[in-house]
Amino acid sequence: MVKGKRFGLITLFTVLLVCIACFFGSTFNNKKSVASAYTNSDIKAYGVDISTWQGAINFSKLASQVDYVIIRIGYSTGLDSRFATNINGCLNAGIPTGIYIYSLADNTSEAITEANWVVSTLNSYGCQGKLSYPVYFDYEETSAISSRTRAINTSIINAFADTVSAGGYYPGVYMGGSNFNNYINKDSLNCDAWVAAYLTHTNVSSFWGSYGHSKVKMWQWDDGAYCSSSKSGATLGCSSTNVDQDYCFVDYPSIIGTGMGRWSSDNGTYTISQGDSHVETSGWDSGNKVGNPFCVLANGNSGHSTYAVKAKFKNTDSTAMETQQYGR
Repeated sequence: MVKGKRFGLITLFTVLLVCIACFFGSTFNNKKSVASAYTNSDIKAYGVDISTWQGAINFSKLASQVDYVIIRIGYSTGLDSRFATNINGCLNAGIPTGIYIYSLADNTSEAITEANWVVSTLNSYGCQGKLSYPVYFDYEETSAISSRTRAINTSIINAFADTVSAGGYYPGVYMGGSNFNNYINKDSLNCDAWVAAYLTHTNVSSFWGSYGHSKVKMWQWDDGAYCSSSKSGATLGCSSTNVDQDYCFVDYPSIIGTGMGRWSSDNGTYTISQGDSHVETSGWDSGNKVGNPFCVLANGNSGHSTYAVKAKFKNTDSTAMETQQYGR
């Protein structure tokens, strides 16, 4: 009897532990940074990504087929041979445009070097305020990525993202689905994610079930070879047969506005552009220079023509604060 009673108590205790574990497991899962599942109805835009591999492009034809284009700027710090043609062609055709760089960075220092090169190159082509999709860090060298810890991979991505953001552009990271799931700390990313997983284009729910996370905003679902329903290079106006094809689940042109909404200097005065509500909201930049924004309060939404913006700046003595009002 004693033995049976003891067994009964042990069984009861075990069941109780399982119930507690299930309760806390459910609670913790609910706290994960996972957005509501995307379905086909959540697709906001259809786009493609292009590089020198797509060859000559008829940009008027491309503009009639897509909602946006992501252009490769370079392979590490080597300029893509068709970047000038592609960026000018897309912008002149009125195609909402973003950028990606194929990264070879092995550490944060190299990621910062690549980011600074991207910002400098974009500025030299007059892209300030003209991009309405992110500047992506294409981080896909699997053999190198898999040899690093999640923390190191995440720090490399964030080093790029933070540098690009400081340079006035909206950052993002591009990764293959397996790398995204297995080799980074998703919750610690300082930018949005664009994930590649080649499934039939009707399987948005399937994609989200495998790779869904609040950081994921775009899906590269085909390279023109996997899905018979994907558009051919010829249909898109590209010389190449296959073109990477993407779905975006957010309205980046409204989120970003015309560029990042950063402050820019013009003869000592500071002006703001569309997307003001996305200006950094805290902290001084390096050097604590007079005129750098401390905080910004914006009224109005991206895409609207008028803004009432209050900004605190360091004044001429570099210590006190003053508030200035801007409208547009």
